[in-house]
Amino acid sequence: MTAGSTRSRRSKVDREPTTAALQRRIADLESLVARQSEAAKTQSALYRIAELAGRAEDMLEFYRGIHEILGGLLYAENCYIALYDAERRLINFPFYVDTVDTDTPDPRAWDTVGEAFTGGITGYILRTGQPFHRSGAQIQAAVEAGDFRAIGALASDFLATPLVTESRTIGVIAVQSYRDDVKYTPDDERLLAYVAQHIAAALERTRNAAAIRQRNAELALVNEIGAALAKQLDFDAIIELVGERVSGLFESRDMFVATYDADTNIVRWPYEIHAGQRVRSEPLELGPGLTSEVIRMRRPLLLRTEAELYGDTHP
Repeated sequence: MTAGSTRSRRSKVDREPTTAALQRRIADLESLVARQSEAAKTQSALYRIAELAGRAEDMLEFYRGIHEILGGLLYAENCYIALYDAERRLINFPFYVDTVDTDTPDPRAWDTVGEAFTGGITGYILRTGQPFHRSGAQIQAAVEAGDFRAIGALASDFLATPLVTESRTIGVIAVQSYRDDVKYTPDDERLLAYVAQHIAAALERTRNAAAIRQRNAELALVNEIGAALAKQLDFDAIIELVGERVSGLFESRDMFVATYDADTNIVRWPYEIHAGQRVRSEPLELGPGLTSEVIRMRRPLLLRTEAELYGDTHP
């Protein structure tokens, strides 16, 4: 064996660990770049959430913006936001998009926990106060075990977390996949839980700002009606003004202004819209309905749930 061949073999042996070390170093750098890229994307999303909370003109704009931002971080084609009123134990679904389950909850309705959509996974998350991530098979097993009811289409993968701010649970945000090739990872779990903290804080700020704008709009409406009365507009014109302004203020597609004639005991609906269209109901004698009840009580009546609406107290 020549000295040259010995040096050649030795040089090759020396290079092998060096190559392996370089490959490990490259892999480490690639992993670091990926983590930094994800961190930058998450930080950008948090800035956008904060900016959205400051500029959103209404709550629907805020919810749509959150959905768009979330979609840049993980699979969020199917997503909903639920709000929870702990004092009254009521829940509301103001934002809901789903490509499979099209039975959309009424965004204006509040249900008691345990009724309607709340006896399912959402109510379970509110009870446990913990993030929730299960496959379709795991969800089915939990339903059979009696943990919660099966409501809507069964997802192949479901990820959700409570919205908590100042130690108060104010709702739930959830994403789900109906595709076998799209599954959520532990990283997605941590990401959604982290982002949800900022969403909850931004949600509180946005709701407070929206409440202030709503109050200002209501005061402006009162001033406008007062000015109309001062100008001695005819009564029909005032009814039209009130109807138009109130329907716009509350963005309602179903509302009416009713009047009552005590001499004839007749209720009339001079301003009425149904599904966004003007309609005209026939006059009726004062009776057992909710309109008649408000007239008799001479005070506001607020019904938030079906149980309140159709209960014995309010037929």
